[in-house]
Parts: sequence; C-alpha cells; structure tokens
Amino acid sequence: AAPPTMGFPVADEVEVRLPASTHTIRGLRYRSDADAADGTPDGGRWILLHGWLDNAGSFDRLVPHLFSLGLARDVTALDMSGHGRSDHRGSAYHAVDFAAEVTIVADALYGADARFSLLGHSLGAGVA
Repeated sequence: AAPPTMGFPVADEVEVRLPASTHTIRGLRYRSDADAADGTPDGGRWILLHGWLDNAGSFDRLVPHLFSLGLARDVTALDMSGHGRSDHRGSAYHAVDFAAEVTIVADALYGADARFSLLGHSLGAGVA
C-alpha cells in the first residue's frame, strides 16, 4: 500500500483481471465515505493514468488535493500494462489497447456506463 496521505484516505491495492486472459491490471485505490463529491457529475470518481515508464505512485502527492478540494470520493491510480505492478502483455503496446483496458477497469470498479473523470500525464494523457 502507498504511504499515508496527510490524513486523507490511504490506498488499497486493486486488481482487475482482463477478460479471456491471465493478464491483470493493478493500481492504488483511495476511497472516502464523505459526501463532498456528491455535486459533481462524475460522483467524485477518478482514474489517474501515469506517464511512460512510470507507475501509479506518481500521483501520490496529487490525490490528497483532489480530496481536500472536494473533487474526489473514489480515486484509482492505475499501473498500466507493462508498468508498475501490472502484468506485461505478450504483445505490442499501443494507446488503443491501454484505452480498452481503462474501460474494462472502470466497468469493474464503478459499473458499466458509470461516469468518471480521467486525468493523465504524458502517455496517460494520450490514453485519456
């Protein structure tokens, strides 16, 4: 798990197995029961996508600010395929494949067709 975040929710590790595969996407999920994000169209749900050769931990300093500003209630920072603790693919890496994986993870975490915000840096911005 990630280090404590200044009184804000501490991360739990999350794993989502991709359908028809042994491939698992991992990340860090921060959740709060606070009602602060109830007024946002996405319900305060966020998925954060890191840059090339980085990992979910790159957002450790940003996550507390999303909560303190009342913008977040459920934040997941993913380790995209081949990065961090996620499995490596047996095939090439392409932004379209990363985007499909994000959709699968979002459906698993929030339910099909749930609204959420995406925030990405570098490679993650292209995927978002």
